[in-house]
Amino acid sequence: MIPALAFSILLAAAQAPHDPPGWERVYENTGPKDWVTSVLAFRPDTWFAGGVGWLVRATPGSLDRTSTGSRAILGLAGPKASDVFALGDDELIMHFDGTHWMEEHVGPTARRPGRGADILHSLVVDGARTIAFGPTLVLARKDDHVWQEPSTADRKRLMEFADSGPPHKAPPSCNETGWFWVSEGKGMIACQDGRSFMLESGRLTATGLLPTDCRRAFQRVAVGQGQLFASCGPGTLWKTEQDRWTSVATFPATKELVSISVTDSCVFVASKRTVWRSCNR
Repeated sequence: MIPALAFSILLAAAQAPHDPPGWERVYENTGPKDWVTSVLAFRPDTWFAGGVGWLVRATPGSLDRTSTGSRAILGLAGPKASDVFALGDDELIMHFDGTHWMEEHVGPTARRPGRGADILHSLVVDGARTIAFGPTLVLARKDDHVWQEPSTADRKRLMEFADSGPPHKAPPSCNETGWFWVSEGKGMIACQDGRSFMLESGRLTATGLLPTDCRRAFQRVAVGQGQLFASCGPGTLWKTEQDRWTSVATFPATKELVSISVTDSCVFVASKRTVWRSCNR
């Protein structure tokens, strides 16, 4: 663990004059393969980050880094800072209980056949069940914290749920081109004509025409402060304001924002090397 004084020095040293106004670097890697993949924030000074072979937990005045060996962390999720899941290579699922990280699941030594077959990157909640999924793999968490594969029929339904959201009526005249989970029971729908909608508890809310870059491809979508946030295009962050999208910031020399997390007062974004934070003052 890095002590409070050293942590403050680390943050001060990480500032860069070319960062967007109002944004500060709170974590940065320099190793050739020490990449950031995800960030999950709960308060301005309480957040998690994951990457290739490591997890970081920030609390007021300290930074605690945990090794995951050769396994990359590909996603972080959880309802509160004392209940966080990290997912990654080799079917890795780790759980933080407020004090320690525990390995709840890892795949067998013999890898599954197929590209990406051993990868987990996201969590969804299906009723009372917590579901971890990747490009082709689905695992369900039992009451005893054991993760197991569902039946073939259930797996198909859960994969459709993860990919396309809960059963819903499409917005009028909308040819859906994408579903993006943004929180439990809430997601964003993108239409081919550029319109976007929030779906929550079966209710649709129009969120405006997507920026041109977002019509081509989304990178990440998150929700918070009553708004949607999205990264599209080279290092560009957008947010909704009532029924339209507006540009928040562009991060110089950043090809992709790989993760977004929003608290009541702060927005965190991560690129391949850096985690930034911007808070309401």
